[in-house]
Parts: sequence; structure tokens; C-alpha cells
Amino acid sequence: MTDKSLTLGDAFDACQDIELRFAKIYARLSLLLGGVDDRVARFWETMSTQEWQHYVLIEFGRGLCSTAFDLDMQIHDLPASGSISQIKDDLTKHEQRVAEMNVNLSDGFKITIEIEQSEADQLFMYLAKMTEKAIYQNNQTFLLNRLNRIQKEMQHHHETVIEAAKRLSNDPEIIRSAVSLSHH
Repeated sequence: MTDKSLTLGDAFDACQDIELRFAKIYARLSLLLGGVDDRVARFWETMSTQEWQHYVLIEFGRGLCSTAFDLDMQIHDLPASGSISQIKDDLTKHEQRVAEMNVNLSDGFKITIEIEQSEADQLFMYLAKMTEKAIYQNNQTFLLNRLNRIQKEMQHHHETVIEAAKRLSNDPEIIRSAVSLSHH
């Protein structure tokens, strides 16, 4: 499977895999760095929980799309810059780094910011748009409020990183990088 020959089902599978792997990295960071400060542990626990919620929301979208569209249909309109294989390659590097257990607070923030700056959000938002189309196709417009909440939660997710960096890091470069998420 290449990014150029993705089916809608492949996109949902890839996004769920990515979100679950993010959740695991953040859970691991909570365990590795939680001894620094309880606020540090809670931050990465919150990030992990939010990624798990993204996973569940993608399943919600898959269910709606499966009744509106053929999940085996080829998709050709993913954002041009989005490369699922590149996202997964970068994710593997982060997983290996965290598995080595040689991560300090600054490293944890750098990994988190790199994850949140990745193009995974583009895939998530693409699937949110497909979910919106499915809502209209299925004549279930009452679900639009739920979808809008999902999209707002995505922005809140980045705000969580920004606020934690400001509160917990004394590295101006990490804070600057975190603040750049507000433009992502």
C-alpha cells in the first residue's frame, strides 16, 4: 500500500494505528517522567487519553463512512504534503527513543512537539471531512454538533501542549516550538 493507492478504509486504519501509537508514547512518557513532578505525569496522561479519544472518534467516523461510502474506494484527495509512510517512520523513531528510557523532560517535550507538528493532523482532519460528508449523505445532520466538538478538541489538544510547556519547561526554545503549534 502506497499513499497514492490508499482506500478510504486504509486511511481509517492508518489513522487509528497512528493515534494509538501516539497514545502509547504519551503513556510511556508519563511513566518515565512522572517522577519529576506530578504535573508532568498528569500532562502526559492527559495527552495519552486525548489520543485514545482520537482513536475512538476515528472509529465513529469509520462507522458513518461505511454506511455512506465504499470503504474500498480509492482516495486521491489526501493533502498533497501528507505522507502516511513518513509519519509512521517518524513515529517508529520516537517509539524507539522512548523505549530506550533515556529521555529527560526536554526530550519529552521535543518528542511531543514533533508528534503534534506531524502531518497526522491532516489525515485526522481529512477523515473528519469525510465523516461530515457521510453525515450529510446519511441524512444524520444531528451528528454535526458532535463532529464540530471533535474538531474543537483537536485545537484544545495543541493548547494543552502549549500550556504545559509554559508551566513545566524553562527552555525558551521548547516554549517557542510549542507555541508554534497554535499556527499548525
